[in-house]
Amino acid sequence: MSTAIVNGMPILNGSSISMPEHGRWTARLVVQSDDAISGPVVVETEDGLFRLSGTAIRGESFAGVVNAFCVAGTDGMSKTVPPKGYRRIPARTVVEDILREAGEALSPASDPMATELQYWTRHECLAEVALGAIVKRLGMTWRILGDGTVWVGNDSFPSVHNESTFLVEKREDTGTAKYSCAGPFLRPGVKFEGVKVYAVDHSIEPDGVHSTVRTGGEDVVRGHFARLIAKLAPTDDLTSCAYRVVKTNADGSLDLVPENQSSKHPGLSGVRLRMPFPGTKCKPLSGAKVLVCWDDGVADAPSALGFASDGSASEIEINCPSVAIGPGAPTAVAHAMETVASLDAIAASLVSIASGLNAQGPLPLTGVTAGAAVSAAASALQAALAALKPKIPANSLKAT
Repeated sequence: MSTAIVNGMPILNGSSISMPEHGRWTARLVVQSDDAISGPVVVETEDGLFRLSGTAIRGESFAGVVNAFCVAGTDGMSKTVPPKGYRRIPARTVVEDILREAGEALSPASDPMATELQYWTRHECLAEVALGAIVKRLGMTWRILGDGTVWVGNDSFPSVHNESTFLVEKREDTGTAKYSCAGPFLRPGVKFEGVKVYAVDHSIEPDGVHSTVRTGGEDVVRGHFARLIAKLAPTDDLTSCAYRVVKTNADGSLDLVPENQSSKHPGLSGVRLRMPFPGTKCKPLSGAKVLVCWDDGVADAPSALGFASDGSASEIEINCPSVAIGPGAPTAVAHAMETVASLDAIAASLVSIASGLNAQGPLPLTGVTAGAAVSAAASALQAALAALKPKIPANSLKAT
């Protein structure tokens, strides 16, 4: 068996390395050393067939033995990344931003990730949560490779061979197989003896390396445990959030900022405004408060819903042949300016008629000319219109 070492020091029995299907590998190493282990580490075999670049999170020495816990890469995936919103952006840009802010590097072997996202919302969260969300949206997986770079893509499961590896146990109920190996050469994403390897747990024992691989199916115990952890751990789900309108764009979409400046949500642009009725459009004024939600908690589907009582709009358009107001809705709402214009025309006609009727003299028994009666009606109508017009802004209601 080729000796496993970390930073040149032999790794002792009782050590283990866990390599999941998704995410970063972790290692619990027992090393004989009087010095603590910290910072960058390289876990490898002396024959060079196995190598992992990572970071020691803790590794104090006690009685000449170090129990170190190491993680893949620079441990950047444990960092918190700030909120950020995207509009019409390649998915690769979202991934690169996360890794750059986390201090990690994207592997050149990764998928191009050329899919263009119309929207993408990243709330404040751990880098691994943010990366998991975009990778899930793409239908891919991610893990940290032996050289410390982050790979994103779909596994191709290339075949690997090793004559010094023997099957010890295979369990159909858990979808796992245990092998005795000369070294920890198995890794997720390969095919061994015709079987796909999804995840691997290596343990260094007195008789060699034991590698337990998940080949499919579900480990019932682990499955229940994973679902329990999923309920308690941070998720990539987005919750509704109060925003303020910065501006309304020409296409009716909104540019928004969170109402609470300490919010874990980012500023957004080009968000569609959902109105409660079909055929309705609205142009809210800057500062209006709206509630933003994400359909099914998905980061690429934001929409603004409703307004708070302190909001206001410059224009509301209803594209509908009839709008009714009141109990039982007996009467349709008229188009205000068109109605005023019609009444103006009627008043002008009455004035014209009155002047003609005045020439015919007074009506029998009344002593009043027909023209005077019509003129009085026209004056009353004009007075009513004069009181009404200031209350109706020009083009406040318009036909569509």
